[in-house]
Amino acid sequence: ISTVALSITFAKGEQNVDQNSMGIQTNLISPESFENNEALKLEAKGDQIAIHPRAVAVTDPIAVAFISHGGLESLLEETLLRNGTFQGNEILKDVHMNSRLISVFTSNQITNISTPVNLTFQHLQSKVVQEKVLCVHLNSGALSDHGCQHLFSNTTHTQCSCQYLSSFAVLMATTHKQGDLILTIISFLGLSISIICLFLCIVTFLFCRSSHNSSTFIHLQLSFCLFFADLLFIIGIDKTGNKILCSVITGILKYLFLACFVWMFLEAVNLYLIVRNLKVANYSGASKYMKISMYLIGYGFPVLIVAISAAINPGAFGTLYRCWLNPNFIWSFTGPICVIIVVNLVFFCLILKNLHEKLASLNSEISAVRNTRSLMFKAVAHVFILGVTWCFGLFQYGHLEDVMAYMFTIFNSVQGIFIFLVHCLLNQKVREAYWHWICCIKDTRSPVSEITMTSVPISKPLANEPCTNAEHKQ
Repeated sequence: ISTVALSITFAKGEQNVDQNSMGIQTNLISPESFENNEALKLEAKGDQIAIHPRAVAVTDPIAVAFISHGGLESLLEETLLRNGTFQGNEILKDVHMNSRLISVFTSNQITNISTPVNLTFQHLQSKVVQEKVLCVHLNSGALSDHGCQHLFSNTTHTQCSCQYLSSFAVLMATTHKQGDLILTIISFLGLSISIICLFLCIVTFLFCRSSHNSSTFIHLQLSFCLFFADLLFIIGIDKTGNKILCSVITGILKYLFLACFVWMFLEAVNLYLIVRNLKVANYSGASKYMKISMYLIGYGFPVLIVAISAAINPGAFGTLYRCWLNPNFIWSFTGPICVIIVVNLVFFCLILKNLHEKLASLNSEISAVRNTRSLMFKAVAHVFILGVTWCFGLFQYGHLEDVMAYMFTIFNSVQGIFIFLVHCLLNQKVREAYWHWICCIKDTRSPVSEITMTSVPISKPLANEPCTNAEHKQ
């Protein structure tokens, strides 16, 4: 076909052929073809080649044929890169051809050229964001990416630069980095421990009455949201087989993570009110209106954001490989988070200013001041651990992509551990409650004979009974 096309071009000049499975455009190249120093462009079936004047230094006219072949994808895929092939630190899987095979022939049989030619391919199927693009050429009966460079891709077209005049195609492949397995192990182990810690937090906040106040109420809601978010992440992040189910999982995950940040915002507001009054709001005494308001904001605002996002771009909920937001639509999640973090920082500045004024006029050892400073420290730590985690997630690109991925995975996995450590283990009242529960469990397991054989006057309390002492402390 190429020989006939080149011969006709010498006889009749530029030719265009458009058939169902093939498109051909030919032209004559002479020194006059590049008088304006512009590239010569040939196009067929939506594919295009641009030949720079320096690529083919000609003194006599030569014929060039540009052919776009259709229907060869299934035949050629047998000779492509195999699944599991390594490229750098990546494993290529699900390799498939996503363009027509295009060929360039010249009458003087030039193959190696001094300046690369630019090729534009029209995709056979829309490109998925996560897919890696390979620009390849036919070499000794197989496709190779040596000498070809990927310049640009969108959903419909890919542009490549190659140093050969040959046959070319675009391959798409799923990539899995060698470090992905390590990240997966870290993530699932860390999240499993985090879920256990969050469960302990929920039990503690519900049943430890000595620590009940408005801050504990907010921490309970935060623990609920993070507990179910981590649990759903482990169970459903890779359930991509069912498109509808994956979209639902994505929406719920987005809702739960947003709810975590909204409750952090409410914690900052609550802290600000505490500092203004310099007392810890009592949980049981909190007004019904205040609780309802917190519920409406804490759980209603995330619903509003998710609903608006789903109405704007429902197709962005769920990707080919993860039940999470499409990277092009991630701003619908990160935008509200950034706003909440900034607002929280403003509140914390106001809190510090008010605390400084209070400390200037009051004794710094007053328990209310100490409690407020402690709550302030914990709230700032909250924003840091959750906010920094998602900052690492936002900057996973370029040379620091792997480092940011590891930092995001580690910080995301220890959020539950952090909450349990700060709000339970470092809280004196909670530690006393834990000791009280442990002592009572030990006493209930004591043999009946030991109790009946112990002679103690009824009117005298048991001085060494830890469970009773713990009760008196409460």
